[in-house]
Amino acid sequence: MLDLTLKKFAVDYSSLEAIFLFFVSAVTVLPATIGITMGKNPSGAVSDIVNGLDQIKQSKSLVITLVGLEAAIWALTATDVITNWHFVILTMINLFIVPVIGGKVLLARAMRGVPKPVPPELIGIDRPFTSEDLAEMDRALDLEGVVVPSAGTVREGATGVSA
Repeated sequence: MLDLTLKKFAVDYSSLEAIFLFFVSAVTVLPATIGITMGKNPSGAVSDIVNGLDQIKQSKSLVITLVGLEAAIWALTATDVITNWHFVILTMINLFIVPVIGGKVLLARAMRGVPKPVPPELIGIDRPFTSEDLAEMDRALDLEGVVVPSAGTVREGATGVSA
């Protein structure tokens, strides 16, 4: 229904035909973008963006980066190097990219000097066993309750099947 209305507007306002036809094609894809905009959170992608901006507020250098990039984008627009649409697009990119990269930079700085944990399957390969590792394996395997047959308790020729 909406696509028919937009097509009618494209016919009625021929000078804006390209814009209306763009929206006709966009209307067919918009329902699919609903799932994308939800992101990881049922509240939508906006909450993810706000969380990213909260990380930036904690770092003075990232705030300066975000504001500096936005000032540069504004200066390019004010001097007519880029158009207003480019300003909008670059501002959105700035708001999406800086929190992601900034969060990773903050995490990398925080984790600098902290050794990465070795997964259990690589203990003994990437680093030697420690007494804590052996105690943890004993707890996980719970071998204390397992009866291990000795040479005297196993009869010769026993098949393990009772008659």
